[in-house]
Amino acid sequence: MILNQTMTCESCFCCSKPIRVSHPFIVCYNCNRILHKKCKTMENIVTFRDKSYCHNCIDKLDIIRYNPFYQPPHFNNDGPHDEEPINYIESISSSSSILENCQTLSINQLNRLLPNYYFSACFLNIDGNYTNFDSFAVQMSSISHDFSVIGLAETNTDPINEHLYQLNNYTPCYQKRYCCELTNQPKTKGSGVCLYVKNSLNFTVIKNLTLCKESIESLFINITNCGTEHLVAGVIYRPPNSKMS
Repeated sequence: MILNQTMTCESCFCCSKPIRVSHPFIVCYNCNRILHKKCKTMENIVTFRDKSYCHNCIDKLDIIRYNPFYQPPHFNNDGPHDEEPINYIESISSSSSILENCQTLSINQLNRLLPNYYFSACFLNIDGNYTNFDSFAVQMSSISHDFSVIGLAETNTDPINEHLYQLNNYTPCYQKRYCCELTNQPKTKGSGVCLYVKNSLNFTVIKNLTLCKESIESLFINITNCGTEHLVAGVIYRPPNSKMS
């Protein structure tokens, strides 16, 4: 007996052509959409943690996140190669958990959420005040809540120029840029941290926690009138490829 069967093939969501058995293909880990491997581009497929996702899932779902402390589920902290102190391992795991549970919020969601907190902080790697500060200020003005403290990194700006970069209702506090020991000239890019502190808050700079070195830059302040407690707030920046030691 011979049966008439109609063979159906999956179609590539990029070119819409059939995907034959012999064709290499890629499947979206979330929705199972499929495409020819040859049709893959940076726009239609993103690989994150060894899994592939289509552009629809990337746009709609909160999949991609920054977490330099992430450890795969199969990672084993108990191996003989691991000589790190227990408290260090626990702190890395705690930091990873915080970053894994971060959520992407719209401006409206942010405006509904923030008034519930008496203290709030915001951080941005601004990648240069000269080119990006104006757009940053406009974005901040669309948020109805005033953050208690705003931290910026890579300002490429020194304290002498902080008057050029003002935010309404905030007092700026800039750290100097790193100066090269050989030339005694400040870095022109990739240096400088600052804090913008809400005008209603009184603060002093904690000098022994404020650093400006080749491998790390930091700025910390002590806030003396936030609720009933003194609060410490700060910003830390480690330049890419800098020495951990």
